[in-house]
Amino acid sequence: MRLSIHILILRLVLGLVLALGLGLGAVGASQPTGGDTWRIVIKDAAAVEGDVVTLGDIGKPIGLVDQPLWRQLAGTALFQAPPERGKPMFVQPEAIRQAVAAHLGQAASMVLVNKRLVLQRGGSVLDQDALKEEVVRTLTNFCATLNTDVEFREVKGPEFIFVEDASHRLDIQPTQGSCQPGRIGFRIQEVTLDGRVAKGYTGSVFLDVWQEMVVAARPLSKGEPITPDMLTTARKNASYARAELWDAKLQAGPMRLARNVGQGQPLTKVDVEPLPAVVKGSSVEMIFQGRHVLLRVPALAMADGAVGDRILVRNTQSNRDVFATVQDARTVTVQ
Repeated sequence: MRLSIHILILRLVLGLVLALGLGLGAVGASQPTGGDTWRIVIKDAAAVEGDVVTLGDIGKPIGLVDQPLWRQLAGTALFQAPPERGKPMFVQPEAIRQAVAAHLGQAASMVLVNKRLVLQRGGSVLDQDALKEEVVRTLTNFCATLNTDVEFREVKGPEFIFVEDASHRLDIQPTQGSCQPGRIGFRIQEVTLDGRVAKGYTGSVFLDVWQEMVVAARPLSKGEPITPDMLTTARKNASYARAELWDAKLQAGPMRLARNVGQGQPLTKVDVEPLPAVVKGSSVEMIFQGRHVLLRVPALAMADGAVGDRILVRNTQSNRDVFATVQDARTVTVQ
């Protein structure tokens, strides 16, 4: 009889343990999972409408987000909203951590607080990503006339912008008259319904312009006449050109190198110059034109000269230097 009672008690205990184990397993299974695959980052700035600030107002989930758990946590009240509309309030990181720990319990470990939060009651806020998107959209239209591939990077400006009222708009305008490769300045203004500028900001962005350009096919030396075989084309970033690019199609007459150019480097307008009719060191015929006499003597050009220029030449017979006017590539005249 005692053995039967002991067996019955043992069965009851085992059944109770099993029941508790199943029950605990069911509770654990009912809890949302995924905390190890995502986190909640506190924003740099946020705008709220209510009297209480929730985690959803100031937090942004990142990673493989457990949406049911995020919806549950997002509604958690943390602290009071700023008392006055339109006046930003600074919330220090430690105050945020304390509020998160007090209201989220174990889930507080999922919240990342990097720096202070700027909080405003009413209106809206544009963070850096939203601002960059607006700036790039505006400047893309501004630079459409370039008719080539452009890329915007290194946007510099405010970390965020608070807009006081939903009826206000942000007006973004470049600060220069035309779109040029390199850094472009812009101005951001918050404009009210009646056209008043409530606030203003400035910034800049770097513009890369990718295009086909004329480059040196080999190292080129100053003074070389330019011929087609020494040139080729390559896709380059015009933003790093030292000066305005040279377009061989727009040049009239033969050209030469005004300075050395390395292989693969783009040719700019300062790298080239018109090839003179007479080149320094070249042999020319010098004509003395008098009232009753015409004298032709060999001479040596002592300087470059275009047609019509007066240059110094040396009479190779007398070894005397005189100024003469360039008539063509082989002739100079003295009157």
